[in-house]
Amino acid sequence: AGIALVISTALIYIVATYLLPIHYFAREFLTTVVLGAGVDYSVYLLYRVLEGRNRGLGIKKALEEALNYGSKALISSGLTVMVGFGSMAISDFGVLRSVGLCLALGVFMALLTSITFTPSLIALIGDRILWPRRLKYGVKGSRGVRSRYLREVASIAVRKPKRVLALAVIVTIILTPVLLSMKRCYNAIELLPSTEAKVGYRVLSESFGEYLLSNALIVIKLPRPLVEGSSVDPYVFNELRSVLLALNKSPAVRLTISPLSPEGRLLTLKELSEPRNLNKSLRLLDDKCSTALFIAYLDVPWSGSSSFKVIDELRNTLRLFNAKGLRSYVGGDIALTKDVMELVNKEFLYYMIPLITLGIYLVLLILLKSLIVPLKLLVTIGMSIVWSLGLLVAIVQWSFGIPIYWIVPIVVFNGIIGLGMDYSIFLISRVREEVEKGLRDEEAMMKAVEVTGTIITLCGTVMAASLATLMLSQVIILKETGFAFASAILLDTFVVRLLLLPSIMEVGKEWNWWFPFKRL
Repeated sequence: AGIALVISTALIYIVATYLLPIHYFAREFLTTVVLGAGVDYSVYLLYRVLEGRNRGLGIKKALEEALNYGSKALISSGLTVMVGFGSMAISDFGVLRSVGLCLALGVFMALLTSITFTPSLIALIGDRILWPRRLKYGVKGSRGVRSRYLREVASIAVRKPKRVLALAVIVTIILTPVLLSMKRCYNAIELLPSTEAKVGYRVLSESFGEYLLSNALIVIKLPRPLVEGSSVDPYVFNELRSVLLALNKSPAVRLTISPLSPEGRLLTLKELSEPRNLNKSLRLLDDKCSTALFIAYLDVPWSGSSSFKVIDELRNTLRLFNAKGLRSYVGGDIALTKDVMELVNKEFLYYMIPLITLGIYLVLLILLKSLIVPLKLLVTIGMSIVWSLGLLVAIVQWSFGIPIYWIVPIVVFNGIIGLGMDYSIFLISRVREEVEKGLRDEEAMMKAVEVTGTIITLCGTVMAASLATLMLSQVIILKETGFAFASAILLDTFVVRLLLLPSIMEVGKEWNWWFPFKRL
């Protein structure tokens, strides 16, 4: 994992230096994800080797068997995570694109080292890599108290699948309204720790009002120059006057600075022609006097749903003047945040979700050779996402009164659908392996849970602990992301894998391994 982190960091440095800029958030996520995934993959492979050694196989034979069966699960697991994070790389939003690219690259390096460096190290060191643990020859898998307990839990889901599944659906129904009540925050300043800049921002807002920070920058392209020499064009003046009056009709517009109102008061044509006023007006015109800048100060918070509505109102108002030869563009921090948010939401709904779902389904289809089981796995991960984000809203928003930063649910969804799928893949690939050996689905599931239960629990705990370190940050955005990731991984490890997955596999089990494409 450490080697993967060093190599991926070096590659990202090269990308940032020569190809495209990388957002600093990518570095924060990279360490936790790569270390968590790298340890998970290496430990899983090492466990498969240990299982073979306990059955009396030689170290090379045990390693060969582990690679033969375990590498398929590892590669599929890594690919699902890469699909989840990599889908963010298609975004036009730089933060998502750089975070997605970095995490996909980091997971690829974690996967690559786990199937190349780790086996080489095992072959070189041999059983000493397990020190101080002693081998238990003749023991098929793990039969400790924990494994027997995990088998008993799974057997409940196998015996009463409909009840377990119904309970999971009820929990999902309860948490769905909680999730939908999420109040997304668009003002990153409010979610920063109490720095001097944040304190200054609050003092400025409380002392002088929101309008000093909350504004819209409006650029208007004119059909001809407003000023030529020292004379003002009456036609252009009247057109801009109509625009200014229309903007000031909005209740949310407190004050508008423009070439016709350089100090806030609308000037007459005669007043504007005076040299003193004309010089002030020229500061809000380009060199050719054919582009005008309007600064509309707003009586709404700097960034939020109310300010976004005002931006829409201003744009709709300005469109009425396009037919008269004026071309207007509304910009500024509020408009930029609004446009980015709408762009990312559109990409998320229409591109990322379909791409992730299809990509992961194809990976699982090739691994498991089943059309139905991948769909069941996607259903379980969907429930897990609803549960974790619902808990995020209930604890962070409802209990502590902290809003959820708008981009957090998108990053969490893309990450959970890949990382959370890891443990389902580890389990179901083992179920498939046991079914191919002749066991019935029920026995295959319980044996898979018993044999892999301890190691998957360990892997899930390691990953959750790694991602939970994000909560140590003073930046609330990272705290929220770390909490959602860690809770989702723990839910997948201790609830989805032990109860939900066995129960959903038991329902309609006769169709589990239906696969008409035998040559694939």
